[in-house]
Amino acid sequence: MRTEALLLGMIAVTILIAWSPRADAKDIIVDKSGGGDFTTISEAIANAVDGDRIIVRSGVYNENLLVDKNVSIEGENRETTIIEASSNGHTVKLYKLAHCTISNLTIQNAIGTGNDNIYLDECSNVTIRDCTIRDSASSDGISLYRCSHITITNCSILSNKQGNGIFFIFSSHCTVKNNNISKNQVGIFLQYQSSDNTISGNVIRENGYIGVRISASGASAYSPSGNVITENVFIANGQNAEDTTDELNLWYNPETEKGNYWDDYQGKDANNDGVGDTPYQIPGGNNQDIYVLGFFQGGGASQNKKPIANAGGDYYGEVNEPVCLDASKSYDPDGTIVSYTWDFGDGTSGSGKKVSHTYAAPGDYTVTLTVRDDDGAVDTDTAVVHIHETAVNQKPVPVITMKSHAHVGELVEFNASKSYDPDGSIISYVWRFGDGKADYGKTVYHSYSTSGVYRVELVVVDDDGFSNSTIKNITIYSSSDGAGVKAHLSVEPSTAYVNSIVIFNATGSEGDIETYIWEFGDGNNLTTSSPVCNHTYSKPGTYFVNLTVVGPGGETDNVSEIVVIKESWKKDIPGFGILLTLFLLVIIVIMRRRT
Repeated sequence: MRTEALLLGMIAVTILIAWSPRADAKDIIVDKSGGGDFTTISEAIANAVDGDRIIVRSGVYNENLLVDKNVSIEGENRETTIIEASSNGHTVKLYKLAHCTISNLTIQNAIGTGNDNIYLDECSNVTIRDCTIRDSASSDGISLYRCSHITITNCSILSNKQGNGIFFIFSSHCTVKNNNISKNQVGIFLQYQSSDNTISGNVIRENGYIGVRISASGASAYSPSGNVITENVFIANGQNAEDTTDELNLWYNPETEKGNYWDDYQGKDANNDGVGDTPYQIPGGNNQDIYVLGFFQGGGASQNKKPIANAGGDYYGEVNEPVCLDASKSYDPDGTIVSYTWDFGDGTSGSGKKVSHTYAAPGDYTVTLTVRDDDGAVDTDTAVVHIHETAVNQKPVPVITMKSHAHVGELVEFNASKSYDPDGSIISYVWRFGDGKADYGKTVYHSYSTSGVYRVELVVVDDDGFSNSTIKNITIYSSSDGAGVKAHLSVEPSTAYVNSIVIFNATGSEGDIETYIWEFGDGNNLTTSSPVCNHTYSKPGTYFVNLTVVGPGGETDNVSEIVVIKESWKKDIPGFGILLTLFLLVIIVIMRRRT
């Protein structure tokens, strides 16, 4: 019995260790232009370990990714950070993951029949948020196979015209919420025991065949069941919905008593309670939405008034530069607007009262704004965005001036005053200190709470909206790191002659020494990172040599030694002139005898 208990305890500890977050999880920067750790996302994944965060800078990355590690992949901007398939296959495949987040990316153009923009294979606890998933050539935007607890939220999933926006196969306990799912063949398709999923708050529009489709699979045991579809807006689909299961799913939330908004609903709300008086029949079987929320055909005297959409405009911008679209002048005469959905006119969409969008080519684009109020009524408005070629502009040049070392709690100055713009002026300075903190301004101050090496990034933006960044490292020591340095100096030889080499050795110095400052006493000084150097004196004399050692936190110590320099050895030999005379006389005598 004790053996079994011990075994169970060991298993529990092993599981806790395996699932505990790694203390050394790190950020990995991907920058196509070379300003990060890697230039491709594939390289970053290959060098990552579970728990790491891969941050992808703006750019078009032509890659097919296999994500087989529990990492997060985060784009800098979903409009400008694009993963595009480079060859036949899924654009991004997630394989047997237990934890993963994909965010702020555009993932597009999967190549080949059956290949999806995002394919999840036997994954759980994966979140896909704030992404644009579009233009799979022959298959789905997102496909889930034998997955559970997947969350897809705040995404635009569109223009997968030969497949589904989202396809569920044997996948359960997932959440699809607050997405724009449009212009696919089928918006959302659930099949083969895909059960207990929640689909809510999505705008499902202009899907060519069906908005949401749930398909029975022979025996009822294999059919999707327990799915809840609620508070979605169905507009202009070939057919809004289909459910061939036998009342196994709910097209409303029984707890909140809220169903969906159907643009082809023919019923009324005579008592003005916000719910349709008759159920909406779901084609394909006996399922019904019994709490229809809007698009009513008429009602009592106080029938809801629809909101008024105002898309603003006209708007003007340049290629590959964000254009801000503003719907803040929209209003609801008798309530509040709860959603703003934009069709940008280039095959992409977004949501929000104020949004920004980047166009890849010049031209005039008609954007469509759809607003929905708290009673389910909708209205649309259009505006024109005029995009012209980008003017030739030189990027600003960021320059960081800072110390390379400091201590925990020490206030460090970060100075960008040497930054410049070759053809304009810098209007914004953004500092990221590598510890999750940021600040703004030409000169800022920051202190670190823990020791380590931090990547300090400076992003500057010029008056034309162009940005550039640079990175420097700063080493932060704890209060005890490098606290004591001690200088020791030896001289070899201590007595030497003019123009001979004297070696100065400080290898006996103690502590974490970063810099050695040598003052040789003859007006010459030298700063090195090496503890050994040499020097030659040009005049005789007695010289006082001073060594100062500097630690990483600026702490110092110094020591002095004396060096005696004498004249050349020939002048120091006693009777040298007499010896030279005798030597010459001997030579003369020998030569005379020979003659």
